[in-house]
Amino acid sequence: MDRLAAAECFGDFLKLGLGKPEQLTGYKNVRLILEPNATQDTIKICTEIEVEGVSDYHGSKENWYIP
Repeated sequence: MDRLAAAECFGDFLKLGLGKPEQLTGYKNVRLILEPNATQDTIKICTEIEVEGVSDYHGSKENWYIP
């Protein structure tokens, strides 16, 4: 979260190589779920991101740490 807040834009955060950003189509263990305020064309210059939550998913059970 600190590195996300320190980035000037979402592209700067992506350059750090932390995690594996991808569209949410399912869960694999713990995920920080973000919603960039951008289109596909502006994702790297996006300066506004909403944190949807943090979820831990194993099997058919979801545990939300930050709903």
